[in-house]
Order: sequence, then C-alpha cells, then structure tokens
Amino acid sequence: MAQQKQFNEEIRRLKEENQFLKKENTEIRKENSEVRDELRNMKRVMEILEKESKKNNVVINGLKMTTNEPLVLKEHIKDFIKENLNIDTTPKSVTKIGEKTCVISLENEKEKNDIMANKSKLRYMSEDRIFISEDMTFKEREKQKKMRLVAKTEKEKGNTVKIGYNKIIINGEEWRWNKITESIVKQTSKN
Repeated sequence: MAQQKQFNEEIRRLKEENQFLKKENTEIRKENSEVRDELRNMKRVMEILEKESKKNNVVINGLKMTTNEPLVLKEHIKDFIKENLNIDTTPKSVTKIGEKTCVISLENEKEKNDIMANKSKLRYMSEDRIFISEDMTFKEREKQKKMRLVAKTEKEKGNTVKIGYNKIIINGEEWRWNKITESIVKQTSKN
C-alpha cells in the first residue's frame, strides 16, 4: 500500500511537471512565431531599402576599364555615355565590380530613364558587346535568372517568347511572376 501511494505521488508529480513543460513549450512556440514574423518583416524592409538605394543606378557590362581610380572611371563613363547614347550626364559615382562591369550611380531617376531608353543604341557598336541594365537586388536577380531559364527552355521547344517586367509571353499567353510561390504561373482570363 505504501508503495502504491508512492507511485501515485510520483505520477502526480510527473503530470504537474508535464503540464508545466507543455505551458512553457506553448510560450516558446508563440515567441518563436513572433520572432519569425519580425524577421520576415525585417527582410521585407531590408529589401525595400536596398531597392531604394539602387533606384538611380545602372550596371554596364562588357565595357573594358583599365583603372580602378574613381575620378578616371567617372570621366570614362561620362564620355562613353555622351559619345554612344548622346546623353550629357555626370555620374554621382562609378564602382568597378569586375574586369568589364561597373555600377553607375546617377543623380536622379530621369537620367537613369534616359540611359535605359537609349541603351538599344549600343546594339550597333562594332566592338565588344556592351549591355546596360538596372541595378537589381539579389532577390530580383534570382527572379530574372529563373525567368530567363524558363524563356530559354520555351524557345528550345520552338515557342515564341517575349520577356517583360515580371512576365513572360509564350505563344501569346501571359505568364506572371508569383511572389508567394516564387515561380512563373499562367494568367487566367478575367472574363
């Protein structure tokens, strides 16, 4: 009988401990969920800030640059843009990020839009192939990479493909980038 009483006491104590651990576990899960939400929000804010910091930037690929000196690079880019795009602009800064790649920070969005509107003139240059693109965040570059891969695959299948901002048109059907699934999904008609 004494042993039975001891077992019952031990079971009661284990049940109390179990209840306490369950309560503690619930609190930790709630706190963990709050931290996850906060982290998600912080990532979103960081993405917005990074995007904002790049909004007046363009990237030039394929242009040979023999120096790392900022002032010389600035002059070189200024002359290149004037000569090839007929745009008179002075970059705020130029950062060389590779042998033939640099990021140009412009004074305002109008200058950037002028350059982007005239970049097709580079197609007719006889020397190296030079490309101008927008300065994108890592997430945007990854999205573009996935979209180009889909476009390439569809072209190899013999389909007609056009790539736009956040969309691909395959044989006249529009496919858009879905932020949630991070994939390209076919658009359904709204009729």
